[in-house]
Parts: sequence; structure tokens; C-alpha cells
Amino acid sequence: MSERTFFFGIDSATWDVIKPFVDQGKLPGFALLMKGGTTKRLVSTIPPITPVAWTSLYTGVNPGKHGVFDFYRLDKGHEIAINSTADVERDTIFDYLSRAGKRAAVLNLPLTYPLRPLNGIMVGGFTTPGLDSDFIYPESLRNEFLKRFPHYSFIERGRFSYSQVSRHEFLED
Repeated sequence: MSERTFFFGIDSATWDVIKPFVDQGKLPGFALLMKGGTTKRLVSTIPPITPVAWTSLYTGVNPGKHGVFDFYRLDKGHEIAINSTADVERDTIFDYLSRAGKRAAVLNLPLTYPLRPLNGIMVGGFTTPGLDSDFIYPESLRNEFLKRFPHYSFIERGRFSYSQVSRHEFLED
């Protein structure tokens, strides 16, 4: 039997938001994951923002070593550009796993576009331009993915805030 690891991360989600919904029975999937797995509170990066934190998580190094400090950067012409995997200056855990002959399946991980080849499957995450881009690896899975998930979105459609309306819309999404 081969050992497997499943990692499920949620951007900007904290246990003080998730746990009350689990306790109220509103997130049964989370309840199952929490019952059958391990939960941990993570200390974020400085700055504690999406591209920096996720890149640190999957490279295992701090922003000073992986080179991503924000969603944006100044390009060589001093114009504002969006950071991408091309700006990540370190190998990722998926690179190491692939070289070791291990397979990985990665879904919707922020700042993974453009996709790097790996031994497995990857669907791009936040910063992926859309379904008309090279959003999936290997490309041979594109048609099957689009058939099954024709309205897939790389970002959430609802926004969480303290209003009851936005919380409801966010949960529905």
C-alpha cells in the first residue's frame, strides 16, 4: 500500500470563521475532513497576503528567497505587472515530488499560472486568466475537464464580510 497525503488549504479562512459553521451543521464536508484528519492553525507570512503565503507554503522558503512579495511587481520597464510562477525563484514541492517519481494532483492553488509540468495533474489557481488559457496540465485533460465543469471559476464569486447577506452569498458559492 502506498502512502498518500492530502492537503486542503483555504485562503484567508480562519478557524474562528469555519468552526462555528461546522458546529451549526452548515459545513458537513468540513466536519468530515476535521473528524478524519488533522487541523492546524498556521502562522502566515510577512506580509500575510495570498501570493506570498501560498508561494512560501509550496516552496518551503520565505519571500526573500522565493521572490514574491505581493500580487504585483514592477517589470524591467518599471510598469506594474502581475506576479506569476515565472517570478517564483525556487523549486516547488511539486518539482521535488516529480523528480522523486511521485505523483501530485493540484487544484486551484494560487499563483501557479503559467503551469509548470509535473508528474501528475494541475489545474491553475488564482491569477489564471480563464478557461480559454492553458489552465490545465496535462493539456490532454482539457476537454474532459470543460465537459464536467463548464462554468469553473478560478476565483470565488461571492465575497465574505460581516454582513449576513454577504455571508450567505459566500456560503452558497
